[in-house]
Amino acid sequence: MAILPISVSSGVPPYLCNPLHRNRTPRKSQWTISENAELHSFEDAFNRIWLLSDIGWGLHFENNHPANLGVAQDHKTAVFVAKFVNDKNTWHGYPADHQRNNQDIPDIQIRRKWLKENILPRRTVLQLGKGQPCSL
Repeated sequence: MAILPISVSSGVPPYLCNPLHRNRTPRKSQWTISENAELHSFEDAFNRIWLLSDIGWGLHFENNHPANLGVAQDHKTAVFVAKFVNDKNTWHGYPADHQRNNQDIPDIQIRRKWLKENILPRRTVLQLGKGQPCSL
C-alpha cells in the first residue's frame, strides 16, 4: 500500500507522516503523539510562519503549553521540538534532538519568535540555541 502525502487544510502544503519515525526504527527519533497531532503541529508551524524555505520547526501544545512530542534516536530521551523538511514539495517531519544533532537546533529566527511570543522561556530558548539539555 502506497503512503501518500495529505493536505492538512486549504493553503497548507502537502505533508507526509514518515513511518520510519513511528515504527521503532533503530537510530530514528520517534513520535509519541498521534499522527493527527503531528499534522496539527505542522499546520500550526505553517500558520505561525515557523517554516523557512525548505526547513522549519514546530511544537506540540497541550492545554496551550508546549509539551513533549517524541523521543530522540535513543528512544528514551524526551524531546519537544519537531523539525520539518520540504522534499520535492512534500513536507515531512521528525522529533528533533538539538543536543545530539546541530542541524536540529531551531533557526535563530524561530527561537526569537518563540521568545517574543512568550511560547518558551528565555532560558529554554538559550539552551536550545547552544545545544544544551533543556526541558519544559
